[in-house]
Formats: sequence, C-alpha cells, structure tokens
Amino acid sequence: MQAYKSALALNPQLAAAVYKEGLIYKTQKNKEIYLPAFEKAISMDPQYGPAYFSLYVHWYERDVAKAEEYLNKYISVIDADPQNDYYRIDLKYASRKFQEAVDGADALIAQMGTSIKPRIYRLKAYSYKSLSDFSNARAAADIFFSKAAPADVVPKDYELYADILAAIPSSQKEAYAYYEKAIAADDDADDKAAYMQKAADLAKAQKDKKAIAYWFGLQYLTKKNPSNVDLYNVGKSYADAGSEDFNYYAKADSVFAIYTEKYPAQYIGYYWRARVNWSIDSTMEKG
Repeated sequence: MQAYKSALALNPQLAAAVYKEGLIYKTQKNKEIYLPAFEKAISMDPQYGPAYFSLYVHWYERDVAKAEEYLNKYISVIDADPQNDYYRIDLKYASRKFQEAVDGADALIAQMGTSIKPRIYRLKAYSYKSLSDFSNARAAADIFFSKAAPADVVPKDYELYADILAAIPSSQKEAYAYYEKAIAADDDADDKAAYMQKAADLAKAQKDKKAIAYWFGLQYLTKKNPSNVDLYNVGKSYADAGSEDFNYYAKADSVFAIYTEKYPAQYIGYYWRARVNWSIDSTMEKG
C-alpha cells in the first residue's frame, strides 16, 4: 500500500496504482473498499482494462446485467480477438441459458479450431452438468484436462470433475480421488471443508460406511475449532464401520476415549465406549 501511495504521489492519475490498492482489499473480501477502488481506476483512465475485467468478475454471480456491461467495456478497450467471445458465452451460463452456452461454445470451437483455449471445454462441462447431461459433461471435462496446462487447472476444476463423476453411478467411487485433488490444491479452509462435505455426502448416499468414517475423520483433523459434535461424528462413523471391518471398533474406542478426556462431564463418550467395547468383546471374555 505504501508503494502504491508513493506512486500516486508521483502521478496522481496512475489508475494502475488505485486498481492494485483495490486488489489488496479484494484478498480480504472487503468489497466496500475494493469496488470503489476499481471504479475510481476507470474514472481516472477509461481505457484501463484490468479494472473493467475485475468488475465483470465481481458482478458475474451477483448481477448478470452489470457483469455484461463491464464485460462489453473491457472488450472495447483490449485488442480484438475472436477468443473474447468466450466471455459472452460464459455469461450465457451465468444467465442459466445452459444450452445456449453449449451451442455458443461449439460454434466458437468450430471457428477457432485447434487454437481455441482449453477453458471453453471447462465451460461446456459446467453447462452440460447444469443440464444434467453428465456423460457429455465428463467428455468435455476430459478434453479440458487433456489440453490445459497444469498452471491453468484450479481446485474448482477438480471439484467440477468430482461432481460429474459423483452423478454417474458407474463412476461414483472415482469421485473421491478428485475431491482429494481439490482439497490438496486449495488453500482456502472453507473451500476444503466444502469439498470434504460433498465427499461425505456421496459416501452417505452410497451407504459406504468406511468412506463415511474416512471423510468425517478428515473433516475433524482439518477444522480449526472442531466441536464435540464433530468428534462424536467421527467416533460414531468408526463404530458403524466396525460392522464391515472389525478393526474400526478399536478406532472408535480410541476416538471416544479422547471424547471422555475432552468432555468428562458428558455421558456420550462413556456410553459409546461401552457400546464399542461390547462389540469388541461380545462374549464378555475380557469383561
């Protein structure tokens, strides 16, 4: 911030400095400051494209009409390129005109041929997914991953592929690996939690007790401030998985032992240790 202030002292009309001040506040999700900064940047320099693009991105999921307004201004100040039509097609998706987005993407692919940027296939995958056409969504996502450079693949791409696989009965177990990829690639704690919850929900839908136990355990380990309910869910899921794998009863006992240490005044930990040990020692040989 000090560097940008110094730059503005040298040149009060330096739109880039005001815009980049706004980017700092955007990392803090402080729209009360970054939005006016972006708007001030374009008032200082009506040809400054990055500010128009950032305003387009901001309004993309909030107000499609405003997003389109800023997109048109952005395109008007940058070099002409047929690839820019991608953004207009993307707004079809944002407007929930999913089939129009697919048709527009296919037309642009036909026009651009092999020079088309891979992101168009990601857009097709999202659009087909929204149309519940998961077979075509997977095909489009496969092309995107085969063509995209590693640096162009973001955590949400792995989430998209996992969501598609989760909706295809024959591919549901493959989805877990892509939720794992999304978790590993994303630094945002809230995003990680969302991926884990999707995986846990898939495990529940499949009635896969061992998978449920795994995802509840991972959720607990990655939460900043897990609650007693979170710890209970881990222990209970391990206890349930014991019916499929006897070793999980011992894991459940360990979890509920931790529960009794953390929450000694609550009966839950003692009660479930009793139930788990009853499963381990069903003949009462060990007492």
